[in-house]
Amino acid sequence: MLKSIHLQNFRRHTNACFGFGEGLSVVRAPNEAGKSTIGEAIAYALFGVKTLRSPLAETVTWGNPESSLKVMLTLTLDGVEYKVTRSKSGCECTYSDQIVTGQTEVSNFLASRLKVDASSAAKLMLANQNAIRGALESGTKATTELIEQLAEFDQIDNLIELMQEKLLMGSPASATAQLESAGAVLERAQGVQEPDFVSLESGIKSAQSDVDSATKEEAKSRKKYEAALQNHTRIQSLEAQRKRAGLAAAQAHERLDKAIKDQELLVEHPVDDYPNPDEKIADLLKAKASGVLLADSFDAYRAVQPLLHKQAMEYHAASMSDLEAEIDTLRTQNETSRNIVRKHDVEIAALQAKINSGSCSFCGQDFSEVPEVKAQNAKLAEAIASIEEEILDLNSGEFYRTTRISALTTTRTLAKPYIVAAQRYAMWLKVDDSTVPPMLTWAGAVPDVSVTVQPNYDQMIKDIRSAVKARADYLQAVHTASLQAAHERSALGDAERVLKELGPVEDVGEAHTTVQTLHQEARDAAIALSEAKALERHRGHALEDAKKDWARACADLAKAKLDVEAAQQRLTELEFNNALIKRVRQCRPLIADQLWRLTLAAVSSYFSEMRGARSVVSKGSDGFTVDDHTVASLSGSTLDILGLAIRVALVRTFLPSAPFLLLDEPMSGCDAERTEALLGFLSTVGFRQVILISHEDVSESVADHIITLAD
Repeated sequence: MLKSIHLQNFRRHTNACFGFGEGLSVVRAPNEAGKSTIGEAIAYALFGVKTLRSPLAETVTWGNPESSLKVMLTLTLDGVEYKVTRSKSGCECTYSDQIVTGQTEVSNFLASRLKVDASSAAKLMLANQNAIRGALESGTKATTELIEQLAEFDQIDNLIELMQEKLLMGSPASATAQLESAGAVLERAQGVQEPDFVSLESGIKSAQSDVDSATKEEAKSRKKYEAALQNHTRIQSLEAQRKRAGLAAAQAHERLDKAIKDQELLVEHPVDDYPNPDEKIADLLKAKASGVLLADSFDAYRAVQPLLHKQAMEYHAASMSDLEAEIDTLRTQNETSRNIVRKHDVEIAALQAKINSGSCSFCGQDFSEVPEVKAQNAKLAEAIASIEEEILDLNSGEFYRTTRISALTTTRTLAKPYIVAAQRYAMWLKVDDSTVPPMLTWAGAVPDVSVTVQPNYDQMIKDIRSAVKARADYLQAVHTASLQAAHERSALGDAERVLKELGPVEDVGEAHTTVQTLHQEARDAAIALSEAKALERHRGHALEDAKKDWARACADLAKAKLDVEAAQQRLTELEFNNALIKRVRQCRPLIADQLWRLTLAAVSSYFSEMRGARSVVSKGSDGFTVDDHTVASLSGSTLDILGLAIRVALVRTFLPSAPFLLLDEPMSGCDAERTEALLGFLSTVGFRQVILISHEDVSESVADHIITLAD
């Protein structure tokens, strides 16, 4: 059931909302007030642009962009509320916290929920009633085509076309030739003989026995060879160990002789000990400090003298961190001021664009002299002047801050040597950090000393330390030579013990000859094994090839049988399909006549009820007749109720689940009595909701809901 609809820039309705209720809802309005537009908007919301009388560009309210047209429809189906929003940019349907999007997708979704075909619903549930009446008046051929199109009687023709497209049809000559060809292939496949698999398998078993024997012989030969190779490797390893041990003994003996000679040389040339070196070095350091402090004081005074009590310097009464903070603040204020000025420039441009000037193309009058325009231009000029005055103040402030930043930056640069001197010569200066740069004052008496030649205390201290180091190096050398001699004696003993443990010398040449002999025997056994395995593989491949050939022959036989069956089935199917389509073509007129009898019985009943007299509606070869008279003899109002009867009968027959019916001026040519009969019919026909678009006053007497539009 339709609940409400909202139209935005849809023909005459720029922003209109309408609600609908259960039963008969009557939409009343004068001509060209937008009654039919409501029905067209409902069809558009449900099934898209294909239901419109004209393209979107002509449907949108005049003077508005095509993209501004929008329709929002709310309806309930089986207790679920659906909200549909459709426009040029897209379409969506929301329900139960779910959503469907897309023009075609929403149309198909709503058609499935309405349990109707979208095309049929648009033609029957939502079609303009005058379309059916016009078809009735235009002649028998147009009438028959319209009704058969609405009833979808062309499905049989579609079925025939689909059968011709999907089913196998045509002359059976080709299928007969295929059957004969497949039969010849089958006859050849049946003549293939099965190979002697027993003989082939017996040959494989014999080859496997030879492989087993060769494998045992090869393993035995390989084991003897590996044992001889292991023994040869052992003898070679012992010989290498014996050589390494002899070389190690010779080298240890040589190094031991050298260590003994080093010990004797150190004893012959001893280094004396230096008495009390630490006390002498301390005395020299004290003597050096007393002279260095005086010289350093003079150097410090000479370095800071140009900075002491410098009256020409401009002092900044703040700390360096305060000065840096002030510079940062001034720069931030300048950036903020520039941003405001740029914003004001944009505002001035916008205001200047609003100032009207120029002349009328018809009368030549200057627009700026029109009182309303002149007053508006004056207000704009006043606003521009106010903003320009504010920009001037901002620029003045920026100039002051820029000058201040330059002065502070200069002070910060000049303060650097003062800060360095205060840190480097802190022990001789008094520093006042309350200004930038800091105030420097010499602490104590001003030094006045003559430079004298000082003893070279550093060299004297260096000589003492060199003597102490020479004694330590001598003692370390004596200790190292003693350790080296002990180490070499131990290494010599280890080498002599290894030589003793290795035992007597064995013959490496004899072991090598044995290895070569057994290696050749192992190679011969491996070749024999390889040949036996090759024979086994050859016979195995012969058996596999025979099996494959036989399997291929069996497969060819099976395929040939299938090809024969397929060719026979194709021939049978072809003959059946040819007969089937012939029967379908013969059944079409019978089915159409049966459908027409069912539909026309309902049409006669509905038409009689609205006409107030029992009438029989028939369809002959020349079109529709009423009581055996052509519809051309009927009045306009009678054609209206006949068209309505046909429409309701078709909806009831082919769209039984349709929840509502929309009628646009179905009784425009009816008198009061027939109008009442038509309204009575609509109230009892069985639709849960009928929306009637009309300008008849009598419709209000039976309406459940009335929607009135102003002109």
